[in-house]
Amino acid sequence: MMLDADFWFEFADPDAPRRIAAGELRPDWTKRGFLRACNDHRYTFGRYFAPLAPNRPISVDELFAHNDVVLYDRQEDPAQMRNLVADPAHRDLVARYSALLEQLIDAEIGTDMRAWVTERPRLLGWPTWHGDTEPAAHAAPRR
Repeated sequence: MMLDADFWFEFADPDAPRRIAAGELRPDWTKRGFLRACNDHRYTFGRYFAPLAPNRPISVDELFAHNDVVLYDRQEDPAQMRNLVADPAHRDLVARYSALLEQLIDAEIGTDMRAWVTERPRLLGWPTWHGDTEPAAHAAPRR
């Protein structure tokens, strides 16, 4: 999945570099395009969230409220074409893998709650790629 497919499709426009430099073309950081995921021999589990809305769900209801969720049975569906999340019969499995993912995030990343796009990433320069309309208070001065 792409962070913002509409943004990337605009690159077909020969005027895209100028639009990016002018700040007219930038991604929509509210779309749920960031992914945290885990898998084992049987299942693949993932949650997609908006870069401006990082979250650490502690319940299935909270998970569904703030994320787009996938759960695939790698044994029964090796191509991972059937998302099991919508089936209420898999709610306990979703809860189990969500908790596992959060444990892995704690161990490997830490708190994982930074909305990094508001911290002036240097992807294409400030302010054309900023996720917010106001500069971050701790950001380096403009060049």
